[in-house]
Amino acid sequence: MSQPQQCTNRHNSSYMTDKIGVVIVHQVVHLNSRVWSRPTKCLPERFLIDVDHDLYHKPDAYRPFEKGPQARIRQTLVYDEMRTV
Repeated sequence: MSQPQQCTNRHNSSYMTDKIGVVIVHQVVHLNSRVWSRPTKCLPERFLIDVDHDLYHKPDAYRPFEKGPQARIRQTLVYDEMRTV
């Protein structure tokens, strides 16, 4: 019998992860004031500014393609669509 899977958070608390699914609710992440400056404002310029600007977001905060095995497929699809438009 194999060892049960577990993960550890930043406070060194361990959690069993066998047969558990994890879902990231992106809307909550995108409205988190610890990640975004003025999260409820529509500020498209936040993606065009320098890193030292106060509107700059944390690097992994906005991930429209997410990560994982499907990421490359989604990125390719979007880039193909952008070329045709």
